[in-house]
Amino acid sequence: ALKAKISIVHIPGPSAVITALVVSGLPADSFLFLAFLPARVSERRKILTSLVEERRTIVLFESPHRLEATINDIYEILGDRPMALARELTKVHEEVIRGTTGEIREKLKGRHLKGEITLVIGGVREKKSVSDEEIINALLRLKGEEGMTDRDRIAQVAREKGISRRRVYLLDLKLRKSHPFS
Repeated sequence: ALKAKISIVHIPGPSAVITALVVSGLPADSFLFLAFLPARVSERRKILTSLVEERRTIVLFESPHRLEATINDIYEILGDRPMALARELTKVHEEVIRGTTGEIREKLKGRHLKGEITLVIGGVREKKSVSDEEIINALLRLKGEEGMTDRDRIAQVAREKGISRRRVYLLDLKLRKSHPFS
């Protein structure tokens, strides 16, 4: 319907989750609902890192004051996925913003949204699998932001992924050139 430029009108119900999912235009056959992500940055980023390979559509709530940071984390960790931001559903100031994560970040620059916000994020596409290197890089970034030493980060990621410390060390060197932790 969205591709044909047909307006989608929802019927108010008891759940913003289903309403946001329907108006998002993203696959609704299978989805993962997370409610609110943790307020602590490291915990939020840890959950997002665990979703790197999630194929289902992801639905979550977010507060207006954490919205920018959360969308930045989604963009950095999950990539530029299809996404919809649904705000104040079934109310006078209802708004749905669709696009990719990067496009929505741009559309929100300089805006201070209020009200109830539901984010709907497309799952990873089957055609593009996330590489081991991308997963390792995400883990290294997360552990670096948690304040772990280089040695401990490398050792822990190597253990978690069942690969050599040397391989993780080489990936870490490459990563730190493009994304310093301090």
